[in-house]
Amino acid sequence: MRKSSIPFILAAVAVSLAAVWVSNPFQEESPPAAPKTRPPPKVRVVEVRPETHVGHLIGYGEAKARYDLQLTAQVAGRIMAVDDGVESGKTVTPEQVLFRIDETPLRMALAEAEQSLADARLKLARERGQANRAKEEWASADFDASPSPLTFRKPQLATASTAIRAAGARLENAKNDLAHARVSAPFPALVVERLVGPGDFVSVGTPLAHLVSLDRVEIRVSLSVGQWSIIDATPNRRVEVRTQSGASWLGYVLRAERHVSTEDRQRALVIAVDAPLEQRPPLYPGTFVTVALSSKPIQSAWLLPASALDGDGYLWRIDADHQVRRLKPRVFHRFDDVVVAVPPETVEEAVIVVKPLASLTPGTLVAPIEVSPTDGRVTVEAP
Repeated sequence: MRKSSIPFILAAVAVSLAAVWVSNPFQEESPPAAPKTRPPPKVRVVEVRPETHVGHLIGYGEAKARYDLQLTAQVAGRIMAVDDGVESGKTVTPEQVLFRIDETPLRMALAEAEQSLADARLKLARERGQANRAKEEWASADFDASPSPLTFRKPQLATASTAIRAAGARLENAKNDLAHARVSAPFPALVVERLVGPGDFVSVGTPLAHLVSLDRVEIRVSLSVGQWSIIDATPNRRVEVRTQSGASWLGYVLRAERHVSTEDRQRALVIAVDAPLEQRPPLYPGTFVTVALSSKPIQSAWLLPASALDGDGYLWRIDADHQVRRLKPRVFHRFDDVVVAVPPETVEEAVIVVKPLASLTPGTLVAPIEVSPTDGRVTVEAP
C-alpha cells in the first residue's frame, strides 16, 4: 500500500513544477538607471572693469626719536647734585640744570688763566716801552745804517702779542669748563636712563644720561626697487601710521634716502610724526608700526579681493557659458585683503571668482553668485 503511493506523489510534484514554469517564464534583467547629474559648484563672483586706482603698500619700521643722545661730562670732577627730573620717563628742557659737577678746581683754573692774561699784557706793555726808547735813542744817535728788527724789538713785541692771544684763549677755555660744570640737555628731551648719581666721580666723556629728542619720531621703511616704482614719495604727503593694536597717527613723508643698504639691498623712505608724546594716544619711541604708503595712480587696473588670486597668481574668469578660464594679471600690490592688478590687454570687463575652489580646472561649469564690490571687501581710494 505504501509503495504504490510513491508514483502518485512524484507525478504531483512534476505537475506543480510545470505550473510554476508556465506562470514565471525566464525574462532578461532591465538595464540600471542612469546616475543623477551633479549640479555645478556655486562660486562667488565680482564684476570688474579697468579703472584708475590709487592703492596702498604696507611698510614696516620702528619709530625712532630724531636725536638719540648719550649726555656726557665735558669736565672731570665729582657729581655734587642731580636734578629730580633726571629719571626715566620724565621730560627735561634746556633750561634745567640736570647735573652739577664740583666747581672748585675749575674756578681755580679760571683764576690762573686770568692771571696769565694779566702777566701777558704787562709783558707786552714793557716791550712796547722798550721799543719806544730804542726808537728815540736811534733817532738821537743819527746813524746812517738802517736799523735791524731787533733794534726796535719787533720780534719781542710779536711774541708778547701772541702770548696775550694764547692767554686769552686759555681764559675762554677756563670759562667754558666752569660753565660745563652745570650740565643741561641741548634740546627738549625724554630721559631714557640716568647713568650716574650724586657723589660719583666722572671724567671727560663719562656718560651721564641717555636722552631722546621730543620734536619728532622718524620711521625708516625699506623698499625694493619694484616698490619704489609704485609708491608716491612726494615730500610732505600725508601717511597713516598705525600699530597692530589699532592705534593710529597721521605722519608725512620726510625724505627719501639716496643710498642702498648693504644689509638688505633696499632703499629707505623716512616717515615722520611730529610731537609724538603730545599725540592721542602718544607714539612712544621704540614702537613698531606699520605705514600705509599711497601708490601712484594705476591706469586700467582692476581692484579685487586678494582671495581672488590663487596660489599660482592666476585669476579665474567666468565666460558667457558659465565656464571658468584662467588668466595671468600683472599684480601691482596688495593692501590688507585688496589687490590691484592690471589684466591682459585682450581682457577688459570680466566676471572674476572671488575665492577659487581648489578643484577648479579650465572649462569647469560653475554656478556664479554675484556679489557687490563691498560684499567682496573691495575698497577704492580716489586718485
